[in-house]
Amino acid sequence: GKIHFYELGNEPDLDFFYPGTMTEYSEAFAAMRAAVKRGARAQGLQDSDTMVLNGGLSFAGKMGDERSREFLKVVKA
Repeated sequence: GKIHFYELGNEPDLDFFYPGTMTEYSEAFAAMRAAVKRGARAQGLQDSDTMVLNGGLSFAGKMGDERSREFLKVVKA
């Protein structure tokens, strides 16, 4: 079968998993998502057949909480 779900990154709100800013993660996510979608289309899948998700947010500790909230602000903008 074909893979239809992709999670890009792991807990990017924790800087030991993603040391960049949440704006940088959002930009990198957009580029990775576009690449996954292009690859899926090349395999004959429709965009709606392929779900691309951001890495799950942990909200762990002060840093995780702050960066999670920053990420949510970035993607809402």
